[in-house]
Amino acid sequence: MKFISKLNLDKDRKIRNWFIKNINNPKTEKVVYVVSFFDSFISPVPPDPFLALITILKPQKWLKFVFYTTLLGLIGGTVGYLGGFYLFQTYGERLVNFYDIHEELQTLKVTFDNHAFTAIFLAAFTPIPYQIFTVAGGIFKINYFVFIFASMMGRGLRFFIVAFIMKFIGENFGKLILKYLNLILLIVGIVILAYLIF
Repeated sequence: MKFISKLNLDKDRKIRNWFIKNINNPKTEKVVYVVSFFDSFISPVPPDPFLALITILKPQKWLKFVFYTTLLGLIGGTVGYLGGFYLFQTYGERLVNFYDIHEELQTLKVTFDNHAFTAIFLAAFTPIPYQIFTVAGGIFKINYFVFIFASMMGRGLRFFIVAFIMKFIGENFGKLILKYLNLILLIVGIVILAYLIF
């Protein structure tokens, strides 16, 4: 798990070799979608490197890869949302009472309610752990349509950028950009947040 979570397109040849060897197997594409699904609510393994690799190997299908990676990410996000919604109702009150965090939780809820779209969008678009926000969305019972629209915009835009880079900019320069992609997206996210606040 630690190896995969630190996946690097230059150093980790095993993943690349596996993709190349199995690129004509339909199951290879599904690996990307499965990773995107679990990344949305439980797994720390990001789908971006897998999406980049498969786009390099099958550039003609880049839009298909973006669509299904986003779709499975949204389905996974819904699982996280529902998990937060129902599990917190069952076990949440006990945890709140045990840790005596009623005030803190209420403050967080007000903040989340007032900026739900922004919070979900930035988590989906930037390196902020998206899975935490999918569960939090359910816990705080934010409007599901706001949640799914913000997720679609954030995840879709992020995956579109990754695949676009590998398709149109090329593998060598594209890998250099991807190396700093998280930092770039984080800066963009901070700029968006600053604009909305000020």
